[in-house]
Amino acid sequence: MSAPKKIDAWWFSASDCLPHGDGRLIVVGESHSVGGDIVLCDNALHASRDPFDALTYAPGQYLYRVRCWGDVVEDDDKLGARYREYVDMRNATNTLRKFAREQALSVIHFWEAPPVVKEYLEAGDETLRAAACTASREAARAATHYENVMHAISRVCTGRLPATTHGRALLHINWIGLQRLQKRVVL
Repeated sequence: MSAPKKIDAWWFSASDCLPHGDGRLIVVGESHSVGGDIVLCDNALHASRDPFDALTYAPGQYLYRVRCWGDVVEDDDKLGARYREYVDMRNATNTLRKFAREQALSVIHFWEAPPVVKEYLEAGDETLRAAACTASREAARAATHYENVMHAISRVCTGRLPATTHGRALLHINWIGLQRLQKRVVL
């Protein structure tokens, strides 16, 4: 009888213990097993063949290289197995942040990013992260406010918003919103 085929895969964790109330300690070089029928998302030791698929389910920053075997059930982006061996582990925080910054930079041309945001995304300087987060949140709020105002103005201009509603809608536009609107729209 041949040994069961082991599948090399990836799995993320938020701590050094199994999640969902299991609590068993995760130790590189050791394995875990589960009893009963193997059912994805219910009763299995999960992993993904591709680390990008594993990232979809990542509850935390600890990335494990694992081997799974026994009864294995596979879906498009994950698998569930009876046994999972922990081959290697790394704290992927810096890698994940770098990846996130690269992805954000790949679409930065779609908006007018505040300078501190662009600087943080390019350099990864952690001393700029809080300021970049604040600036991007403010820009998002301004954009949402701008879109809401433009939507209200569009509805008024096309006659789809009665004048009384128009008046009430415009009362919601604060002074800062009007200044932002003036910078973006030439009436």
